[in-house]
Amino acid sequence: MLEIPDFDPKKMRSAIRRGYFRVALVLLLVASSGIVSSYLATGLLQRRHPLTDSLLIVIEGSLRMSDPAFEVSYRDSRRGSLTTTYLYDRRPLRAAGTFVEEAADQVEVDVGLFGDIESPPRLPYIRSRLADVLEKLGTGKPTKASAEAALSILPEDMTALAVVEFAQPLTADQARAFVEEHNALPTRVVYGVQQGSAPIVSGPEMFPDLKAVLTNTGKPGTTVERVVTGPVCLAEGLAELRRWVGTLGDDDASTLAVFNLDLPRLKQAASQGLAYAYIDEVRTVKELRTLLKDPQVRSVQVADLAYNLDIEVVDP
Repeated sequence: MLEIPDFDPKKMRSAIRRGYFRVALVLLLVASSGIVSSYLATGLLQRRHPLTDSLLIVIEGSLRMSDPAFEVSYRDSRRGSLTTTYLYDRRPLRAAGTFVEEAADQVEVDVGLFGDIESPPRLPYIRSRLADVLEKLGTGKPTKASAEAALSILPEDMTALAVVEFAQPLTADQARAFVEEHNALPTRVVYGVQQGSAPIVSGPEMFPDLKAVLTNTGKPGTTVERVVTGPVCLAEGLAELRRWVGTLGDDDASTLAVFNLDLPRLKQAASQGLAYAYIDEVRTVKELRTLLKDPQVRSVQVADLAYNLDIEVVDP
């Protein structure tokens, strides 16, 4: 006959504790393996699917295109279990010679496992005068008389960040002739205007990943000094816009929509290449007054001013 051992409370409590420990250990191992597997799977998906250079070109180009009053530069990225967050620095464009550099705002763009952007980028609530000026393009305001009055009260030797709007859109050849005549240096050119949407803007520094340095004609392995002129800025800016739009496909429409951009409108602007206005950051107020007298110019709006502190003063 089987002998039943005496009940031992200490052994029972010890057995219960061992059972709890084993269950906790198993749960911990399962959770740890799940986290590691999720991380590895995320990394694998992000390497295999679209978080590639082509997608980032679309995202970064859209970010710059949707906020043309700012300089946007890549800073860093953070990879999470379900999303990757891309961090960008954003600084407002200023008049040349500004000696106090604006502190950079940080912009965050969250991209899902399959390259989807569920919500617009998290932008700091900071506006710039240039953004307000660009929004007025195509509205007929201000009038030429109002622009003349505004320029008349400003010190003529100050350097201005200004938006020069044409009376009628200019073709590439007409825009080139204009900047050559006035020795203008268009930092960025507006190729599309539509109320309620950001203007379509491009310039030689808008799309660094698609840099179109048209003046580098040296042999492979050599570098030719790049001379920046108005016609060069025009040609490079339009070339970069067309190269960027050329990378876009129908499957990018949803990404563009997050940034309030429309693919057919972008394609039309790139194809036509009509200049509606341009941004100049090196002209003086006196030069802008002269520029406004040209019949091809509808208005000139100043967005920022700076004194030229690099003038050499020679003692008598």
